[in-house]
Parts: sequence; C-alpha cells; structure tokens
Amino acid sequence: MLGNLYGTSQRFHDLHDGYMLLRGLYQQAWLRDNRPYWLDNNLNRYDRAELLWADRAERWGQVFHQWRDKETLPSAAEVGLPAPAAK
Repeated sequence: MLGNLYGTSQRFHDLHDGYMLLRGLYQQAWLRDNRPYWLDNNLNRYDRAELLWADRAERWGQVFHQWRDKETLPSAAEVGLPAPAAK
C-alpha cells in the first residue's frame, strides 16, 4: 500500500513537470507564428495546471506520510481530489 501511495505522488509530480515542459514548448511555438500580445493569457492556463498538480503532489505526499505514520487515510476532499462525477 505504501508503495502505491508513493507511486501516485510521483505521477502527480510527473504531471506537474509535463505541464511545465508543455508551457515552454507552447510559448516557443506561439512566438514563431504570432505576436506576444495574447500569449500571457494562454500561458496562464499552463500555470494554473502546474499549480494544481504541484498542490496535489504535496497533499498526496501528506497522505503517504500519514499512512506510513498512523496507517490511516484522509478523505479525498481533505487532500483536494475532486468528487466523482454524478451519473
């Protein structure tokens, strides 16, 4: 169980890193074909996604430590995970 929690935290870090890489690539592609006028508005989407995944990685790290230390898990809402979609 502990390994699965740690692996999930690492996947969140990978998503964070991926968004930062895509942000740079998007910026380069945009500037090749467009003026920088609207670029910051588009890059804000990548910045928000990066912050979201950084926050989730940090919170999931707390889940990992809580499980390791106390063998209890917080609720999904406590770690910032969205509720399942209603059917």
